[in-house]
Amino acid sequence: MSDAIRPKVSVLVLTYNHERYIASALEAALAQNAAFEYEILIADDCSTDRTGEIVRRFATCHESKIRILPRPRNLGICRNFTNAYSSCTGEYVAVLEGDDVWHNPSKLTTLVEALDSRPDYSFAFHDVRLQFEDGREEKGCCPAHVRSTLRLRDFVVNNFVPNCSGLVFRNRLIDRFPDWFTSLSYYDWPLHVLHLLHGPALYLNEPLSTYRIHSGGAWHGAGTQYRLEKLLEIFDALNRHLNFEYDSIFRMNANYWRVQTENETLRRQHVAASSPPPVEAEERPDEREYQRVVNSRSYRLARQVADTKQWFARTLRFKAAA
Repeated sequence: MSDAIRPKVSVLVLTYNHERYIASALEAALAQNAAFEYEILIADDCSTDRTGEIVRRFATCHESKIRILPRPRNLGICRNFTNAYSSCTGEYVAVLEGDDVWHNPSKLTTLVEALDSRPDYSFAFHDVRLQFEDGREEKGCCPAHVRSTLRLRDFVVNNFVPNCSGLVFRNRLIDRFPDWFTSLSYYDWPLHVLHLLHGPALYLNEPLSTYRIHSGGAWHGAGTQYRLEKLLEIFDALNRHLNFEYDSIFRMNANYWRVQTENETLRRQHVAASSPPPVEAEERPDEREYQRVVNSRSYRLARQVADTKQWFARTLRFKAAA
């Protein structure tokens, strides 16, 4: 790409050990039907598999379009993102995680045109198609009630972006990321909140990309307790950054995710206890322990917290729609 032409979009490909997926991700990025110029920047965070080799082959074949960002060492998810972000020159940035694929060739054009017509919006995102390791697919994952315009308070309650491969945002709204940002393990929810300080978000109810769910993924490949700990770190960082203006919501979010994690732990214990060889329920200590916990006062209170959070989220939606 000529240095004299500023690309309309910087496609930021974030990848680590994605040798099974990266080729199809890059092929789909190159196949976008766009009337504007776009560059593809690849931030391979020192993969230990064949990802680097595959990326270099694509860069050699498409040297006018693809640029590899060198990584002398592994940076981690958030630092890899911020480092790559600083190299983006486009008016917009479209994130593509290396294990996902933009199956719709008009994805970039659709989001860019939507943002061009709404100059006060900070980013746009769409629903995604889910693809599982066993071959199953689901056509969308966003709740049916999601409004087309979302604001900061909405994202304090919930992260509505299914994953960052469905995201396009205006470049340089964030001049410098806060120091706490790179200490986190996940960048998506904090990134959206920081952008929403500059304008609302636009949601398009159409799955324009495919989110691959697999055991090697950064989120779904992690344990439930690990995810809880990292979410609590995100809530604490955002709560402080927003000067505790939404403290009650962040506290409710933290309690909600604690309940969700406990539910998942109990469910897995129950499934494990129910596995062969068959044993009568009254003779199985794990079954009795499961029933004791779910019928306990503390568990009922935790469920009430989760129900209260859902009620609170509905109330916010009704007030915003009024």
